[in-house]
Amino acid sequence: MLGVAPNLLRITRMPRPLRLFEPDGVYFITGRCLQARLLMRPSAIVNDIIAGILARAITRFGVDVFAFTFASNHFHALLRSRSCRIPAFMQYLRSNISKKLGNLVDWRGKFWDRRYDAEPVLDDDALVGRLRYILAHGVKEGLVARAVDWPGLVCIPELLAHEPREFAWPGGNDAGSAAATTEVLQIAPLPCWENHSAEVRKERILGIMNDIEIVVRKERDGVPVFGAQNVLAQDPYSKPQSIKRSPRPLCHASTKKARDEYAVKYREFADAYMKASAAYRSGTLDVEFPVFAHRPPWVVPRLLAA
Repeated sequence: MLGVAPNLLRITRMPRPLRLFEPDGVYFITGRCLQARLLMRPSAIVNDIIAGILARAITRFGVDVFAFTFASNHFHALLRSRSCRIPAFMQYLRSNISKKLGNLVDWRGKFWDRRYDAEPVLDDDALVGRLRYILAHGVKEGLVARAVDWPGLVCIPELLAHEPREFAWPGGNDAGSAAATTEVLQIAPLPCWENHSAEVRKERILGIMNDIEIVVRKERDGVPVFGAQNVLAQDPYSKPQSIKRSPRPLCHASTKKARDEYAVKYREFADAYMKASAAYRSGTLDVEFPVFAHRPPWVVPRLLAA
């Protein structure tokens, strides 16, 4: 794998891989429902709830969201945080979705399957590729024929330069007011497209969606799609007969050289973190952790004994 040392394989295959969030980095985020159950199955109210939470989280944490799509049992997003607040943003987003949608579908207990995945996107070609992946959702799975037919929450209206959408935040604001508030859902242009006009960006988005639909239509060779109405009629408690599992990629890049370089960088970060963590857990509280790392949340047992 990328010609790197064996300890990188051990680190990247850990149940909870170390996070390396850099302020200029763009990250591809994936979150999945428990057992891939359809707990986020689209409906007008589900879409409104998720959109209101997402809009508030963007404003509250100052995160740049470039694209997103919410499927029935998972979601994807492309985002960046100049202030390195992705962990707080994700905790807020996922906890509120689990509480509000859990109540809506009468689901008790754990909502999410595991910790969300977050992989850096290292170059412009890879970034557009991740955007294409998000826009292809629903079409590549044979659920709908066109990207715009997906009945769940997706960023296509924002990408096509429509007016920002407004959604209600149910249950009042964070200050304790019981009155519902209105949240405006806004996304940022891809960093590699931010100097282009809205019209140019719109044409590129339309071109990507058209290409996706042509390719998938050819691959399906006349096989009918599942259909938006059937998606809406699914039982939120149901789950796929088989669940696709694949290893987490370390990063997304358009060249092997970029992937190799990031692998070395990540290995150095992980090694430094693990050494600092071992010292911290042994009682050296002033140990220096690598830049962009967070100290482990545990306390030192010997200090408690004292």
